[in-house]
Amino acid sequence: MSLRNISYSNEDRNHLQYTSSWFIDGVYNATNTGQSGTLASSNDNSANVTFKFPQAATAVYYYGIRRCCGGLYAVCIDCGPSASITNDTSTGFQTISAVNKSDDGKNPPVVLWSQIFPSPAVHTVVLTNQFDDRFNGISQITVASFVIQVEDDANPATASTSSAGVASITSITSITSITSITSITSTLPSATGQHSSSGIPLKPFLVGLLGGMMVLVLLILAITMWYRQRRRINHTKTRGTGGIPSSVASTGSSTSRDSCSTFVTTTTKTSRDTAQGKALDAGVKQE
Repeated sequence: MSLRNISYSNEDRNHLQYTSSWFIDGVYNATNTGQSGTLASSNDNSANVTFKFPQAATAVYYYGIRRCCGGLYAVCIDCGPSASITNDTSTGFQTISAVNKSDDGKNPPVVLWSQIFPSPAVHTVVLTNQFDDRFNGISQITVASFVIQVEDDANPATASTSSAGVASITSITSITSITSITSITSTLPSATGQHSSSGIPLKPFLVGLLGGMMVLVLLILAITMWYRQRRRINHTKTRGTGGIPSSVASTGSSTSRDSCSTFVTTTTKTSRDTAQGKALDAGVKQE
C-alpha cells in the first residue's frame, strides 16, 4: 500500500497546543530560495508544544528553522513534559540541536527531527525548548509544521481544514534532502499528450491519408504516361506505312502476292492445255 503525508502548520491550533510564551503568528522570508510562510517561535526555555496525531501514522516529521546563535530542543513520544532526557525513544526525551552558525536568517524550514514507527498508530509528540549552554543559555525554538505519514487508500481523502490552519497533503521523497514545505503534490497523470475524445490519434491518421493520396496520384501519373507512350508508338508505325496501319498494309501485300501467284499459275496451265489440244487435233487430221 502506498503512503501519503499530511502537513499541519504552526497555525493549526486544533492539533497543536502551545504552552508558555510563543509568537505563533510569525512569518519567515527565505530570500535565499524565494520561499516564505508562517512560523511560530519562542525564546522561553520552558516553552513547549504538543501534537497528537489525528489518525494512525507510520512516521512523523518536525519542521523548523536552524538558528545561528542558540537552538537546543528536546522531543518525546507519548510522554509528559516533565519526563527526563534520556535520548531513548522508548523512555524519555531526545535532544535536538538546531544550531547552524552560518545561518543568515534567509533559509527555509527543514526537517529537524523525525521518527518512523513499525506499524500505523496514533501517538502524541511533545516538543520543548531547552537551556543551550553553548550560547549562555540562549535558545530560540521555531515550529513551521508537523507532518505525519499515513497509509493511502484507493482514493486519498483530503485532510480536513480549520479556521486556524490548513492541513495539506504533501509528498516527501527523502527525509535528509527535504529543505522546504510543499503544498499538495498531485499524483494524477498529466493530461498532456492524451488522445482526442474520438479515441483516434490525429497525427498518424493524417500521415496515412496523405500517403494514400500520394500513391494514388503516382498510379494515375504512371497510367497516363504509359497510355501516351503507346499512342506515340502506334502513330510512328502508321506514318511508316503511308497512313495505313501496319497490320492492314501487311495483309494487303500478302493478298496481292497470293493473287498474282495464282493468276500466273492458272494462265500457264491453261496455255499448256491449249497447246496440247492443238497437237492432238493435228495428229488426227494427218491420219
